[in-house]
Amino acid sequence: MCLIYHKLFRIYIFSAIIYDSNTKKAMKGREKMKLNNLTALLLAAAMLLSLASCAMAEPEDLVDINTIPLSAACMQIEGDAENEFSICSTSTISGYYTEAIPSGETVYNIRRYIPVDCQLNCPCVQLVIPSGADPYDFLAASGWKAVADKERLTVVLMIPQNEANAWGTYDETVAYFKAIGANQLCGKFRYCRRDALYMVGYGDGADIAARWVMEDATNYSSAAFFGGNGVDEAYVEAIHAAPSKEEGITMGQIPVNVFIVSEGGEDVERLISFYREANKTLTDPTVLELNGITFDRYYAPDEDADVGQPNAEPVCGVAVATAGYDAAMSDAAAQSIWTRMGTVRKWTGFGNHLARYYENPYDGIHFTEYTAKETLGHLIYGGDILDENGNAMPGNYYNRQWFVYVPDSVKEALATNPEAKFPVIFNFSGNSAFGTHSCQSQGWDIAAQNHQCILVLPSQTLSFPNGTSNLGWFCETTAERADSILFMDELYDWLLNDSEYADIIDRDRLYCTGHSMGGMFTLYMSMYRPQYFAATAPCSEMIQPADNAYHTIVTDYDLPLLIGVGQKDKYMAGLCFGSSPENPTGMGGNGKDKIAYFVNRYNLNGPAWEDCTFAVPDAVCSNKVGRLNEYQYTTEKGYIMFEAVEVVGMEHNVIPEECELIWERLFSHYTRDFETKVVYYDGEVLDTAANLALYESLLSK
Repeated sequence: MCLIYHKLFRIYIFSAIIYDSNTKKAMKGREKMKLNNLTALLLAAAMLLSLASCAMAEPEDLVDINTIPLSAACMQIEGDAENEFSICSTSTISGYYTEAIPSGETVYNIRRYIPVDCQLNCPCVQLVIPSGADPYDFLAASGWKAVADKERLTVVLMIPQNEANAWGTYDETVAYFKAIGANQLCGKFRYCRRDALYMVGYGDGADIAARWVMEDATNYSSAAFFGGNGVDEAYVEAIHAAPSKEEGITMGQIPVNVFIVSEGGEDVERLISFYREANKTLTDPTVLELNGITFDRYYAPDEDADVGQPNAEPVCGVAVATAGYDAAMSDAAAQSIWTRMGTVRKWTGFGNHLARYYENPYDGIHFTEYTAKETLGHLIYGGDILDENGNAMPGNYYNRQWFVYVPDSVKEALATNPEAKFPVIFNFSGNSAFGTHSCQSQGWDIAAQNHQCILVLPSQTLSFPNGTSNLGWFCETTAERADSILFMDELYDWLLNDSEYADIIDRDRLYCTGHSMGGMFTLYMSMYRPQYFAATAPCSEMIQPADNAYHTIVTDYDLPLLIGVGQKDKYMAGLCFGSSPENPTGMGGNGKDKIAYFVNRYNLNGPAWEDCTFAVPDAVCSNKVGRLNEYQYTTEKGYIMFEAVEVVGMEHNVIPEECELIWERLFSHYTRDFETKVVYYDGEVLDTAANLALYESLLSK
C-alpha cells in the first residue's frame, strides 16, 4: 500500500515540469497542470498518507535528470505572452531523480532531490545513506527532504553501487566519491555551488563520509556524521601528512564545521580531537540544545584564534552527542542541525578556500529581495534581437531580481541622524551566481558595514552555453540572452526615484564593482554608462573595452577604475597584467593592452609596462600592501585614475582586503555631481580632459 501512496504522491513530484513540444518552453507543473476532480482527490489523499510515517520505497521508473532539455530551465509566466519569462535564478525543475555520471569506463549513479522553487546554485547536502536503506525512504525519514523543501536546497544521495546495496571499505568506495566530486555535484542545471557544499552520513555511510571529508576538506563547509565508528590512527596520520593546495598547510589543518552523533569509542574520540585541532576550538565544551536533539559537548570556535589563512574567520566548531544515529532521525533534528551548518561557507579565493560566516538573504535581517513584476509593475525588456543582417526583431521580457543590503552601521546612523545620506555600491556577481553571492563571498558586506554603504545586488539571467545552464551578464540580445544594460537603466531609475531608499542615498557617491562575468559587466557599465558612477572596480576580468552592435563607448564622461586579478587565477592563465597580445590570458584579453588603453585615453603617468614584473609575489610595481601588488597611474595632479592590482596567491575571486583597497584608493575619494556629472577627487575637480571640458562648459553658462 505504501508504494501505491507513494506513486500517487509522485503525481505531484514529477509533474513539476511539463515540456511543451509546440512552444519548446518549460512550464511549472503547479502553475500549468489542470487537475480534474478525481486526480485532485487522489493527490490530496496521497499527500495526507505520505505524512503518516509510512515507509515509501523508491520507484523503479525514476527519470534521469540528464534527459530533461536545458530549455526547461527558463520558465514561461502563466497568462502572459510566449516571450515573457520568470525569474531565471529560480529552478523550474523539481522532484526526485536519478542521475548517471560517467567516469572513464564506469558509470556511477546518484539520486538528486530538487524542491519546488529551488534557487539555482543553492546549497547542496550530500547525503550518504547507510547500507541496506531505501534512498527515497531514507531521504524522508532522516528529515532532509523536509529541510530541502523549507530551505530550497538540493540533496544529492550517495548510494552503494552494487546489487547488495551495501558499502564496502573506504578504499573500495573512494573512487565513487572522487568521480562525483564537487564539480559533478553541480549537475547539468547548476544546482549547487562549491562554496555551499555540505556532507551528512549515517551508519556505515557516516564512516565513509568522515574519511572523504577529511581527504577533501577544501570543498566542505560543514559535515555531520551520525552513528559512525570514527577513524583509525593511521588514517589521521595520513591526512596530517598530506599537503594541501596552500604551502605550509596540511589537509589536517583545514577547518570544517562538524556535528557528530555516536555511541562513542576510541576512534570516535580521535575524530573529535582531529576536528577540534583543525577548527581551533575552545578547550572547554558547553551543552548545545537544539530543537529535536541535544549535543552534550559543543566545542565552540575560538574567536581569537589565528585560523592560518588571511580573510578566513574562526567559525567552525565541533558538536558531539553521545547517542545512536536514531537520535538525529527526525525533521526537527535535521532542520536545527542544518540551521547551524548553513551559517558556514567555504568561499573560494585561495587553494584551501576560506571558511566564513554566511547570512541567509531570505531571512530579511539585512537583505531585501525585489522582483520587477512586483516592484516595478512590469517585466524588464531584454532588448531587440538583431539578425545576421542587423535587422531588429522583438526580444523577450524578464522578471528580473535584485537585492538591497543595508548593514547595521547604516541603520544605526539613521537612528542618530534621520537626514543622513549614504553611498551606494552596485555589486555584480560572477557567472552562475545570483545577487547576494558576491556580497558575502568576497567581503563587500564587511566593507559596507565598515564604511556605512548600501549595497545593490542584481541577479543575472539564464543562458545555455556548453551544454549546461548558466546565469550570466550580457550586453547584447539573443533569444536566450537579455541585454542587462537595459535592466540597469530601469534599476538605476527605480533606486534613485521610486525606492524606499531614495531619500537616504548620496547621489554623488554611486559606485560599481563585480567579479568574473560580473567584472566584465562592470567594465561594460563603465564604458557604456560612465555617467552613472563616480568610480568603478571591475575584478577578475581581462577583456578589452570595445563597441558592440548594441552599445558604443561613451567618451563624454571620464571614470576612475581599479581592476584586480588573482595571480593564481586559472582564467588569467597565470599571466595577469603581464599578459600581452603575443601571450594573452586564458580569457583572450591581455594586461598590456588593458593598461595602455586607460593610460592613453586619460593621458596618465605611471610605470612603463616593460619596467614592471607581474605574476610573482615580489613584483616590481608602484606599491605593495600585504599581498596586494599595485600598479598605479595618475593624473597630472597625482590623482589615481587607473590602478591594476594583482593579489598574491589568490585564485578566481575577490577577498575582503581587496574590497578594502578599492574603497581606500577610489571609492572613499571620488564623487560625481549627480546634476552636472563632473567628477571630483576629495572636492577638487578631476583633471582629465573630458572632465575638465565638462566643468569648463558649466562655468561658461
